[in-house]
Amino acid sequence: MNNIVTNKYIITVGFSMVLLLLLVITITGLARMHVLKTHVNQIVQENNVKTELAYRMLGAARERVVSLQIMYLTDDPFVREDAYARFNSLASDFMQARSELLRMPLSNSETALIKYTFPLTREASIKQQEFAELLIDDQKTDIQTLMNQYLIPVQQAVRESLFKLVKLQRNSSNQAFIETMKVHREGYLLVLISGILGGILGLGIAVIVFRHISCTEKQLLDAKNAAETANTAKTDFLANISHELRTPLNAVVNMSHLLMDTKLNIEQKDLVTTVSQSGDEFLRLIDSILDFSKIEAGKLVLQPKIFKLKSLIDDLMETTRNKAKLKHLSLTLLYDNQAPECLIGDMERLHQVLTHLLDNAVKFTEQGEVLLSLTARSITDKSEDIKHAKEQMELYITIKDTGVGIPVERRERLFQPFTQADTSRTRRHGGTGIGLALCKQLCQLMGGTLWVESEVHYGTIFHLTITLDTVTDKHKANTAHVAPISPITSLRILLVEDNQTNQKVAQLILRKLGYEIDIVSNGLEGVEAVNQHLYDIVLMDIQMPELDGLEATRKILDSWPTGQRPYIIAMTAHALQGDREKCLAGGMDDYIAKPVKLEELEAAIGRWQVWTMNRETNTQTRQEIHTS
Repeated sequence: MNNIVTNKYIITVGFSMVLLLLLVITITGLARMHVLKTHVNQIVQENNVKTELAYRMLGAARERVVSLQIMYLTDDPFVREDAYARFNSLASDFMQARSELLRMPLSNSETALIKYTFPLTREASIKQQEFAELLIDDQKTDIQTLMNQYLIPVQQAVRESLFKLVKLQRNSSNQAFIETMKVHREGYLLVLISGILGGILGLGIAVIVFRHISCTEKQLLDAKNAAETANTAKTDFLANISHELRTPLNAVVNMSHLLMDTKLNIEQKDLVTTVSQSGDEFLRLIDSILDFSKIEAGKLVLQPKIFKLKSLIDDLMETTRNKAKLKHLSLTLLYDNQAPECLIGDMERLHQVLTHLLDNAVKFTEQGEVLLSLTARSITDKSEDIKHAKEQMELYITIKDTGVGIPVERRERLFQPFTQADTSRTRRHGGTGIGLALCKQLCQLMGGTLWVESEVHYGTIFHLTITLDTVTDKHKANTAHVAPISPITSLRILLVEDNQTNQKVAQLILRKLGYEIDIVSNGLEGVEAVNQHLYDIVLMDIQMPELDGLEATRKILDSWPTGQRPYIIAMTAHALQGDREKCLAGGMDDYIAKPVKLEELEAAIGRWQVWTMNRETNTQTRQEIHTS
């Protein structure tokens, strides 16, 4: 985690440096371009004005010469007067342009040129004025000589001087262009250098980031592998601990149940009842832990089937009533008569949730009552298209008690795993802290939820909703063809079990059902026994020495044609999610988890009868094939 945080800081600082560098380059470039733009604009504007003024002076000087030529060439006094007036006005224009030019900022070259030009223009102006007055007075003077000796040389000097001034302005503009190009080259060089530096820095950061990402990926991969290893170890541990706990628990639970059916005095019956109840509680605890593990792994799958709702509730109330009587509590049921008789859902999971909530209500109530209320309402499943929409039933159940209640600050974590409302060392009631968390997740799996209302010293109300499918004519048709099963006492049953205690338990249970069995201690002996005798049913343990149950099943399947082999029932302490599927995929026909319940074993034998009816050949044919 520290390395990941360090990597984040390195990446953040690196990219911050790149962004800062790019920001500095951008600001520098913008500032440089702004200075360049201002400088060029100022030079261009000033040069334009000075060039215009120089052209005005040059034009005025040229037009004065033109006016003199008109005065010299014309004989019309009126034309000469107009030309003279024009000549004088051009002198004013020249002086105005000269004054504006002197107010402009001038370079040293411009100042020197103006100092050289202005005396010439003054001298030319004097000569031109003298020449104009001679012409206007119509004096008979050698005008041509004056022009050649005085006026034309001076005028030529003025013209050249003004042309130099214009040329100087053009040079200034060219210089501004040169400076602009220089700044452009500097900016281009700056961008190029910054780009190279940014590229080098970015490449360095990329290398660092790549290395750290690779390192982080390796750490994440290692963490993933470690988590998978830990998860596998956890699964293996749960599988082993489940197997090891269920193996002796099978004997405790079933022996106590069998013992209760014998003649006992009051004290003995009380002792056996205590043992039986403790065994059942221990089994529920193991199942709850395994169920919670399955839900966490997303592997718990509901097993929906048709069941009678009222019978389920009545059975729960009868079981809870015996517990409530011991504490002198009143137990009440409010049942909605509009609820359907039969529904489709996981009856065992619903039974598990309600049993836990009722047991909690009795456990945490010292006086008063426990009330279970059930109402039902019809809903339409809109998860599918309209044509296939199906009617469902939502059950709303509340279990109310008048017990100690739950403080507000403890209700929020009530449905969190491994937490309890009372965690003090002086608490009166025990528990693992996963019961309510498991109940809520089971309700959610059944399309509902679970929540609580409580007030300290006044009791608690648990609310739950679940969604179940209604029974249709199609479901009734699928179950109508099942004929009632008559008990058969002449079955040949083989038990393949390595644990002697479990051998004795299975023998006693089957004897109570009216069956005698043969017993072998491992899978290898089981295969030999099936090859030597004709058995109807084989009760196969999974974890055994010499040859495990799955391998023994494969050998039996290889030895007997399909439909002529014994019915193989897995009877094992492997009860994790997937164990049943693994057994059925291995060729077994049925599955019973330890501790074995008498009614479950009886139901499995009933399924054997249905299986036997569907076989292609009968037992006589089996015998003929086996003996030939």
